Amino acid sequence: MSRYRRMNSHDENRHRNRAIWIAGIVIVLAIVICSSSVISGGMWIAGLFGGNDKQADTAAPSWAPDSAELTVAASPLMAPVLQQMASSFNSLDLRTPDNKKMTAWVVSVVPEKMVEDSLGLPNYQAISPDSSLWLDQLEQEWAKRQQSDSSSETQIPIGQRRISGQTRYAVSPIVIAAWEPVARSLGWPDHPIGWQEIQDKATKDATFKWNHSATNNASGLLATLAEFYAGANLTRGLTVDAATSKKTLDYVQAVESTIKFYGEGEEVITQHLQEQGENFLDAFTAQERTVIDWNTRNPKRPLVAIYPSEGTLWTDHPLALLELGSQPHELAVTDNQRLTYRAFADFLTSPDAQKQFLSLGFRPADLSLQLDGTGSPFAGSTYVDSRQPQTTLQMPSPSVIDVVRNVWYYTKRPTNVYLVVDTSGSMEGTKIARAREALTAFVKQIQGDRDKLGLVEFASGTKTFFALARDG
Repeated sequence: MSRYRRMNSHDENRHRNRAIWIAGIVIVLAIVICSSSVISGGMWIAGLFGGNDKQADTAAPSWAPDSAELTVAASPLMAPVLQQMASSFNSLDLRTPDNKKMTAWVVSVVPEKMVEDSLGLPNYQAISPDSSLWLDQLEQEWAKRQQSDSSSETQIPIGQRRISGQTRYAVSPIVIAAWEPVARSLGWPDHPIGWQEIQDKATKDATFKWNHSATNNASGLLATLAEFYAGANLTRGLTVDAATSKKTLDYVQAVESTIKFYGEGEEVITQHLQEQGENFLDAFTAQERTVIDWNTRNPKRPLVAIYPSEGTLWTDHPLALLELGSQPHELAVTDNQRLTYRAFADFLTSPDAQKQFLSLGFRPADLSLQLDGTGSPFAGSTYVDSRQPQTTLQMPSPSVIDVVRNVWYYTKRPTNVYLVVDTSGSMEGTKIARAREALTAFVKQIQGDRDKLGLVEFASGTKTFFALARDG
């Protein structure tokens, strides 16, 4: 990095102080999962909760032609970690050849929304979703909009790509996280455990509560793909025909019928575990890193990472630069921002940063690092196993993923969803606008006619109540 110069300390005060964004909306989704006419399992409260962090800038994208400031949209689970990394990177005081300080900022964005934003006019120049499958989806949608040959999934002309410079800096396999007594009741650690064992447990034990996130989260989508692989009795080469065969669909529906709760990503699930403990869920799908992080903070209430015996997929946490500037009224990424992107990517894959990712529970992209070495959270742990998973499933093509997502809505258990919305005076302005956007986005992602929606509007008390009804 000799081409970058260090910055004088008196220049620092002219740079913005951005923070991770977590949506500042007080919307609570009360999700009751039911089967036929019988309500089972009770209620799960999930939602989008705001903290003290600043929100992402929603104004029209704007940056100077020589800007060296790079804004990265990161998935919610990784955003706090990546912001720590960005702070360390910014403290290096690296400069571009024209004396601009290279700085990186991080905003938290759900990957599905990240794809949607990136197809329009995003107010960030780089993205870091939890899985490269979102990058594949982005490229496919972008190719369609550019009137490319959408039947070709890999031959998108370089000049028409929406992203470039992809760098993977950390990985984490999808596991089934369970309380230790629950894991032992399933046969851990003496016997391999897979989706079939989960299904058998949930079928025979009416009190067993487990879930996976919806397919707009990587942990939910990758777990669902693993179920389809298991149903097709494959570990690679999942095709549309295999995914939609009667045998596969019957298997997936049998597994999905045992799920008590669907909902947000694991960061929201662990919030409720913190509050309700074993009463909330017995098991849920998550990234391995979530188990490590939980056990670090809750050593007396450990979770066990179960690696599905049929195989699993991995989150691979890529960083990619958006190729902005081809659409009308779209600002292009500056030359200095490109330099910052490259420097930040190099920083994330540097030995020190890779060791830090490992210390935080991610598996580093640098395969030379020993997972069971001194200081590693894997060392001496009985709750996670660096030797697992024994079987890694092949990521299907984007077209298969689209089919799986669509089919899942019809194989999953029907849901009754109450949207509980705060419309008090404290929600005026930006908050209520974001609440409307979130409600609209939530309703739009519901497919089919098996799910029911209801609405409760409240301030100091209940203002409006709309009973459950089918969407549309």
